[in-house]
Amino acid sequence: MSKLNIRNDSYKLGGFLKKKGIERWLYFMCAQSDATGEERSFFLELQVVNPHISPDKMTFSTKLKTEYSQEQLSEMLYSQESGQTVEAPSYVAVRAGMYGTNAKYISNYFKTKDLAYNKKKHSISLPGCYFSHSELRGKIELSNDDRLRHPEYYSASGCITWDLNIERLIDFPAGYIKKGNNWIPTGAETVFSGAISVDGNVYTVNPKKCSGYTDKTWGDAFPRPFVHISASSMTSLITGKKLKNTCFTIQGLYENKLCAFIKILSDRIVFVQGKNSYSSEWTCTQMPKNDEDDQLRWSVSLHNKKYIIDIDIFCKTSSMCVRTYESAAVYGKIFKILESGDTSGELRLYKKIKKTVELLEYAKISNAFCEYGEEDSINA
Repeated sequence: MSKLNIRNDSYKLGGFLKKKGIERWLYFMCAQSDATGEERSFFLELQVVNPHISPDKMTFSTKLKTEYSQEQLSEMLYSQESGQTVEAPSYVAVRAGMYGTNAKYISNYFKTKDLAYNKKKHSISLPGCYFSHSELRGKIELSNDDRLRHPEYYSASGCITWDLNIERLIDFPAGYIKKGNNWIPTGAETVFSGAISVDGNVYTVNPKKCSGYTDKTWGDAFPRPFVHISASSMTSLITGKKLKNTCFTIQGLYENKLCAFIKILSDRIVFVQGKNSYSSEWTCTQMPKNDEDDQLRWSVSLHNKKYIIDIDIFCKTSSMCVRTYESAAVYGKIFKILESGDTSGELRLYKKIKKTVELLEYAKISNAFCEYGEEDSINA
């Protein structure tokens, strides 16, 4: 991992973002069950929300309650009439989840003052959790009683632990950098090793099979709509060989376009608004029902003067989960992200030669990580 990428991976919420900003570190990997050998895909996430609004206590803008005092009802009515917000969200969240059959994720929340940032090591510590550029360790759990008592946690009940080492093989440290939206693929191809436990079931992360990915997003809100596709496990359908040192990551919408960073064959191909001229098209649609299962299809097409890249990813809806966040853009709203890592698909890379195109690579994709998110009302 380069020194620049280590700096990119460090804590970034300064200036106006201290009171109106979010920061997310995302980690994705696959692992095999110690008991059955079954492969499952997982995510870990560290998120900081508006840290200087309420450093001494956690506050939620979408806190749901069934009973209110007369004073609270009056305050809420005044807030609605005057256009004010009762409370802005302010907390640190750690989330971990598993995709596939019986997909689930657990969320734990902490006060901002519980976060300890080590500038020298570029590491973050929270009670029971540790995040750095080379190690991830932690445990989060939520009882069913607490889940029912706190619907604003948007969490399943259970317990997830992890003890992982990280090595990032391919990064794109330039990323997409703007005042209000920033995204850095800190590890478009990342090797994890270690173990993850979900409700006592242990999964071993094999560095040769993990299909790992990491990135960092920070700014005043998530892009809306939010689209993400990334993969580093591909096999050429031309040669039949596994493609080494090959990966891609796509995210947006930034300035109404997807951004993409691609490493395939000997080329690094970048599609970033403001750095080069290109077009991007995408869809996320439900496929017609078949005998097996309902599926979603992500399709992306990117064009510049030199290349055309077409990507199609398919995912069974039964393997997905919906991750729910409080909206950082509109307090009292929620942001739902439909996602999975249990996916497959295809990539086609063409090179433009005068008025014709040449197929450079046609590859099968496995274990891609896909997300699609939109802002929603709290009762949706």
